Parts: sequence; structure tokens; C-alpha cells
Amino acid sequence: MNLREIANSAIQVINPDQTITWKRSTGWQIVNYQQVPTYEEIECLGNVQALSDEQLRHANDMNLSGVMRSVYLSQNAMGVSFRQIRGGDILTFREFQDIEPTEWKVVHSAETWDNWCHVICVQQ
Repeated sequence: MNLREIANSAIQVINPDQTITWKRSTGWQIVNYQQVPTYEEIECLGNVQALSDEQLRHANDMNLSGVMRSVYLSQNAMGVSFRQIRGGDILTFREFQDIEPTEWKVVHSAETWDNWCHVICVQQ
């Protein structure tokens, strides 16, 4: 039983999933004596929502600021993981239907499961 699929099907009436470009961090390389991050681009479905009160308090405690969104993805994006030497994934999506897509940096992995994740992003 996939609990996220069940919950997500109910949400689709109010807030439908959208196609998100996920730039998965693959590390970095040296270009002209500068460290430049490298990414692999993956198209996936996600549900973009505002942060809840609890998530806003948590982001405040982490000293994060800026425009933030809570994103439920059908993939496993992640923020910075020093142990795995990767992270800093970037998501590109439309905040509203009538504007151009913008980039959002994943700053926190709130939940990670086998086939989906919940991340908090800050607009770049």
C-alpha cells in the first residue's frame, strides 16, 4: 500500500501535481581553477505547497530565510549530505501557472521514502 498515492489522489482536485525538473547533484569538477557543481537533469512529478506553521518554525530555527515551498516528489531529492558528499539538488517549477519556472534549492529533506520524498526548498 502506497500511502502517498492515496493521499495525493485526494489532493489532485485542489492542487494538481506538476512536472518538475530535478537537477540531481552529481558532484563537482574543476573548471578554470574553480569548483563548479555538476547536475543530472530528471523530469518528475511533484506537488508544491506552502509551508505549514510547524515547518515555518523549523525553517526559522534552522536560520533559513527567503521564499520557501514544501514539495512532495515522486523521487528522492536531497539537501546537502556531507556524509554522502552530495546534495544541494535544485528543482525547477512554476510557482504559479502564469509565470515562468524558477529554480528552487533543496535545503532540507523532511521525509524520505523508497518511492517519494518531502523536501523544503528556497527560491534562488
